[in-house]
Amino acid sequence: MGRRAGRMILAQVVAKRGLPDSPRCLALRQAQAHQAAQPTSHELAQVIVRRLQSRPGAAPLDVLEPILTPTTAEEATRSSVPSGSRMPSALRRVLTRCLEAPVDAPVEGGAIPSGEVLARVIPQLTSRIGASGFADATLGRLYGAVYEAFRRRRSLPPLNLAKQIRIGELPWVAAMAGFLTTHNLAVLVDGLGLRDALEPRLPELARRCFTWICWRQQLKSADWRSRLHTVKNTAFAWRQMVFFLSLASKAVTDEFLAWAESHFTAQRQSLQSCFRPALSWCSPVCRGTSAAKRVDYYPLMR
Repeated sequence: MGRRAGRMILAQVVAKRGLPDSPRCLALRQAQAHQAAQPTSHELAQVIVRRLQSRPGAAPLDVLEPILTPTTAEEATRSSVPSGSRMPSALRRVLTRCLEAPVDAPVEGGAIPSGEVLARVIPQLTSRIGASGFADATLGRLYGAVYEAFRRRRSLPPLNLAKQIRIGELPWVAAMAGFLTTHNLAVLVDGLGLRDALEPRLPELARRCFTWICWRQQLKSADWRSRLHTVKNTAFAWRQMVFFLSLASKAVTDEFLAWAESHFTAQRQSLQSCFRPALSWCSPVCRGTSAAKRVDYYPLMR
C-alpha cells in the first residue's frame, strides 16, 4: 500500500471520527463506552423471564406494561443489569405474541404481519374457545393442546371426493368434551334456575335418553364413520341420562332403573351382551350405594 493510499485512509478516518483526542473523537468514544456498558438484550430478557415466573401459573398475560417497565433497584441487585434500564422494542414484539388479547392487538403490534401467520394463530384462538367449556382447567388445557395438534397435522389429499376427518369425528376427543360438560346442560340448569321446572319431566327425559340409546345401538352402520358417530352420540345421550337422574329423587331413580331393566331385557341379545356392563355400572352409581368400577365400552364399536 502506497503513501497516497495510506493518507487517503487516514483522511477518511479523521473526517468520520476526528483527530485522536479531539473533542469530536472523545465525544464519540464516550458515547461508544456508554453504549457498551448497557445491558444486552439477553440480560434484559432474563429479567423479563423472572417477572413472568413470579406471576400465577394460569394467569393470562393481558397487559404488557408491568412486564416491560424499567428495571428496579431490587432487580439490579440480583443481576448485572443496572437499575432503570429500559426494555428494548424487540422484546416488546416478542411478548406481544404471548398477549391474551383480541387478534387486533398482535396485528397492530406487528406480531402477526401477514394472513399466513394469522392462519397459523387462529387454531390457538379457537382452541381456547373450546377449552372454556370445561370446568376443570387441566382438562381444558388438555383439550386445547389436542385441538392445536390436530390442526397442525399433515395428511394426504383425500381420494374420490372424500373429505378430511374433522376433530368432531374423533370419538375420544368429541365424546370427552360433550361427556364432561353435558353440552353445558348443568351450567344452564343451574345458572337459569331450571331445576324446579325440569323436576316433573326428569323421569320422561331419562327414559327418552335410554330408549334412544338402545335404538341407536341396534342400527346397522354402513361404514366406520357411521360407527364412530354412533359411539359419540351414544356417549352424549348416556351422559345426559345420568345428568337427569342426578337431579331426580331416590324414588324416581329406583323407578327408572326398574323400567330400564325391563326395557333392556326386551332388546336383542347382541345388545344385551355388549351393553350389560354399562347398565350394571349405572345402577349402583345412580343409587349411590357403591363406587363404580371401570367399564370397558370397546364392544360398542363393533
